[in-house]
Amino acid sequence: MSDIEWMLILKKGEKMKKKIFRGIILVGLVVVCVGQAVYAASSSVYYQLGSTGTVFTVCATSDNVKSYVADKWSVYLSTCDLGQNYGGYGWAFKPLYQVGGSWYSAGDHEWILSPGWVHGDYTYAKKINYRLGGRIDDAYSFSCTADGYWNADYIY
Repeated sequence: MSDIEWMLILKKGEKMKKKIFRGIILVGLVVVCVGQAVYAASSSVYYQLGSTGTVFTVCATSDNVKSYVADKWSVYLSTCDLGQNYGGYGWAFKPLYQVGGSWYSAGDHEWILSPGWVHGDYTYAKKINYRLGGRIDDAYSFSCTADGYWNADYIY
């Protein structure tokens, strides 16, 4: 092979390296943008409740729009204070949606007794605005506090 042929081969190799590098950068940007979109949408929640029986209280600051219809919903509690109550199931959470002035359940409720994650399924999953509903076990008689954040989609 002549020197010119070798130079052409090297130039093609350099062009291919640039294309591969650009592709890697593009894939990385897509992963970063998509991966953070759900976390950015998480809403903070704070509850201080006494017994409400089996009625779920809507958290006014918990607006969250569902992005992925197939995803479960997620709650993370950094504080889960059950006061002087012993035993029982702890806190129950579920997503709620509003039609007119009324709130409706959008999913199954899940119980949580200590700080950490809980995820639940939807019975009504649409790309709409949801709020988090919460209540304490109806066997509890003392006030309880929960603090954290939630998302209408699955996060961890």
